Amino acid sequence: MLLPKFFRKWPQVISHKVGLIMLPTTLCLLGLACSLGAVINSPALEETITPVPTEPQATIAPQPTSTTQPEKTPTPSIEGSIGQIAFTLNGNVWHQNLDTGEMTQLTIDGVSSPGFINDYWKIHFSDSGRFLAFQYGYHSAGNTWVSVIDLVSMREIARLEDELLVGWRYNEDVLLVGHATHICDYNDPATYVDDETISFILSTYDVGEGELSPLLTIPDGYRFPISLSSHENLMVFQECPCEVPMCHWIQEIYTETGDTYPVEMGHYFAIANSGEEVIPISYSIYEPHTDGLWVFSLDETTGEEIYLEEDKFPTDALWSPDDAWIVYWLGDVETFNFYHKLMVAQPDGAKSREITPAPDRYLGWFSDGRLMIIPSDRDQIRLFDPETGETAPLVQLEPRVDFEEMVWSHLP
Repeated sequence: MLLPKFFRKWPQVISHKVGLIMLPTTLCLLGLACSLGAVINSPALEETITPVPTEPQATIAPQPTSTTQPEKTPTPSIEGSIGQIAFTLNGNVWHQNLDTGEMTQLTIDGVSSPGFINDYWKIHFSDSGRFLAFQYGYHSAGNTWVSVIDLVSMREIARLEDELLVGWRYNEDVLLVGHATHICDYNDPATYVDDETISFILSTYDVGEGELSPLLTIPDGYRFPISLSSHENLMVFQECPCEVPMCHWIQEIYTETGDTYPVEMGHYFAIANSGEEVIPISYSIYEPHTDGLWVFSLDETTGEEIYLEEDKFPTDALWSPDDAWIVYWLGDVETFNFYHKLMVAQPDGAKSREITPAPDRYLGWFSDGRLMIIPSDRDQIRLFDPETGETAPLVQLEPRVDFEEMVWSHLP
């Protein structure tokens, strides 16, 4: 989950903070967790493709969007489908079928803005690959919604007003969303209330039934959803007091039944897909120091340090779908480069290796178990084999485009 968009916006955000602020906390304040890539075989972006209409309404079903099919570069390194990507560019959402090169702009009214107030962001594919969900706006503005797109018909099938995106349930076309019973305006103290009077209402949206149903009420304070683990549907929330313009550093891990895990060892958590282990990450943007990568048992809160290097500290981590590998970024104390080098290792620290040359970013795990990386010149997506250290091209990219967020999925 590499987040360079934050670094373009953080001067505006950081001006509201006091004291020592942890980078993952600020990132979680923005709620963004994503892997980034580049626009693949895209036509000129000034050519507006007919988008899904974006006037707020409960459910709309426009005609399928028009698309273009640029020339496709052969990808001899694999057989079969390459998949699809969705990405944000200047506050709007785009989709591309990598097998055909077909690209569609899904929104047109987003504007890249400090704090994501007027942005579309937090894009998530369902496990089936058929549906795409994304959020508009940020909770402090009180003007948010979640859109759900059917990628077969290229239609917006639902718009969930005033909801925040949590994520898709594992192997189900069921979306988890939520909202607070009260939203404070940080510029208007008259809106402040005791946190005990605020609850967060978690709901499910079943695409097949088209219904939004309340699932769980989390009392005593506003929660901001951060992430959702793949297999066990463990939800990570950040608690946000009403009277201050920032969220608590310590996050909470909830189950759908309201049970919690007492994890107080970090400010950002990478949860294993099994739901049994977690990687806590915490560091200061002002005074980073040497720190190791730890893997903790979620139930017993006991951990093991699997990597330590002088003047380095972990800033991000992602488990492979089978939990056999961990990919993670290391920052550098001396240069304040928070993405100094990319590493892979097994959960016990075995077969640890650096990915060289250092890529621009990683996109996630491909369907054959290899890691998708974007080289520093961003001219292609490559597949990295953590077992052998070998790389192979997946697809050629167009010249660099300054997109903000990207996710990958197999095709439905």
